[in-house]
Amino acid sequence: MPHLDAQSFDCMLSILQSIDHVVRFFAYWIENSQQELQVSMPPIEGPDATMQGLNITSSLLKKLFDLFPLNPKRHVSGKICSGRPSGKAFYEKQILSLIPFTPNLVWQVSGYWKSRILQAFTNIFRSCNLESSLKWACLSAIEEMLVPRQGLMYLDASDQELLDYQITWIRELPLLLIMLGDKHPLRSRSVLSLLLRLGQCAASNPSFAQEYDNMQYSFAEFYCVCMGERNISYGPFVRLDTDARELSVCCLYYLSAVDSHLLKSLAWSCLCE
Repeated sequence: MPHLDAQSFDCMLSILQSIDHVVRFFAYWIENSQQELQVSMPPIEGPDATMQGLNITSSLLKKLFDLFPLNPKRHVSGKICSGRPSGKAFYEKQILSLIPFTPNLVWQVSGYWKSRILQAFTNIFRSCNLESSLKWACLSAIEEMLVPRQGLMYLDASDQELLDYQITWIRELPLLLIMLGDKHPLRSRSVLSLLLRLGQCAASNPSFAQEYDNMQYSFAEFYCVCMGERNISYGPFVRLDTDARELSVCCLYYLSAVDSHLLKSLAWSCLCE
């Protein structure tokens, strides 16, 4: 298994920290695009200066992500060097600081670059384990890309590729809830809160509404699996706190029609002693 010496490791760490600063700068530029910024190479004057500066920044950042995509397959595997963190831990620590900028990047870019960011982000979300902080940073970013909070801009609803990824994220939510079980009640409430917000917004988005309705078939397992009146396997619902239970029931209100299988699972769970 290859190793990096301490000097090479420190060099790579400096490069990754520089990438972090570049992405932060780009996000800051987006949020403050109304303010005039002087670009020093070369000097640009006139009303198009800000736009040209943004184009320069976008172009440089595009090259950066083409060469250094957010792809877990490209991280250094195994132990890096004696006394240093493993490649996986090192990778997760660096990527964790970049994930919060994903919604702004997806909103700003287009084409091949956008596809790569969405694909890499989704791979990260699906591959990291439940104990990883990276999983929950991704979930926060997903919430901003599905149901932005007040004052934030919605992503383009006509973007079919983005819609495909959004549907993929929605389908992961009930599965994630079931995998959490009753061991992570705060995490479970976070997922349920996102599902509730998604249901509240689904009426204005037909694609989301359809996926939300379809979600109930996998969501039933959260309550229980009925294999006969005397053979019932109860899900996390019966062991979670009252707040989480109430959230899960509130989610059902926004279904256009509740399937009998889901109603049966809920009823058996409520009768559980």
